[in-house]
Amino acid sequence: MHSRCSIPSARIQDCDINHWVVGPMAFFETLLYKAVSSGDIKELLDFLDRGLSPDYAFTNPDHKGSLGKTLLDVAVRKAQHGIVKTLLSRKCNPNLMNVVDMENHSLKLRPFLKRDRLKLTAVFPCIVRYETDMVELLIRGGLDVNITDDRGCSGLWHAVDLQHYAMVRAFVKAPNCDVNAPDVTRLCPLHVAAIHADVKIASLLIRYGAKVDVKTVRGSTPLIIACKKASYETSRLLLLNGADPNHKGINGHTPISAVLEACPDRQILDMLIEAGT
Repeated sequence: MHSRCSIPSARIQDCDINHWVVGPMAFFETLLYKAVSSGDIKELLDFLDRGLSPDYAFTNPDHKGSLGKTLLDVAVRKAQHGIVKTLLSRKCNPNLMNVVDMENHSLKLRPFLKRDRLKLTAVFPCIVRYETDMVELLIRGGLDVNITDDRGCSGLWHAVDLQHYAMVRAFVKAPNCDVNAPDVTRLCPLHVAAIHADVKIASLLIRYGAKVDVKTVRGSTPLIIACKKASYETSRLLLLNGADPNHKGINGHTPISAVLEACPDRQILDMLIEAGT
């Protein structure tokens, strides 16, 4: 008798384990899904050692929510760190995303290659659940940290918006991370940090190459935004790192006009004047 999650050897010899026919597939995927979702590394290794691709995607529509999902997708969703480490050690692709099509009255998976697929990838649930350790695992495994969502927001952009310092640090330390990547309105991570008046994250972004005078579509720099938010510390940080106190946006707004509109005291105003306004 076979163990609860093992596959009869004869079946492996009869067909490619990555392309099972409909009959055995339901049985096979049930066992595989159970092994991945429960964190059974031994059983997963048994599948992989028998020839299963670490990028295998589920194709049985009876498994709700898993159709088209890769083993990594399921492992991340179930917070199975051991399974994630195992798959990444077997060189699975953390950037792989499948879409389900109908072809000749049957389901067919194809890779989804658009850059605005962030919210469909394994990393996005980790970002919104504040799972920094899982994000770090995926980055070490080769995650493309510059993938964006449909608004052009990268994982770093979202981490800054959530004001999660540890996750922001994980992203900026990743190879090839574009710390100046804008969304569709040209709002960059440093702008977002200024919106939240988060001087700690703003400092981290600048340390890793954020441009202090980057502009939105309306011509606003992070300094103008920091002044609008009446954030003395963020404004001071930006000025100390070379931000232009005289920059004028498309509508004629400047750091000093932003201060006069939003800040009742003179602290930021005096600092701007001293900086050369």
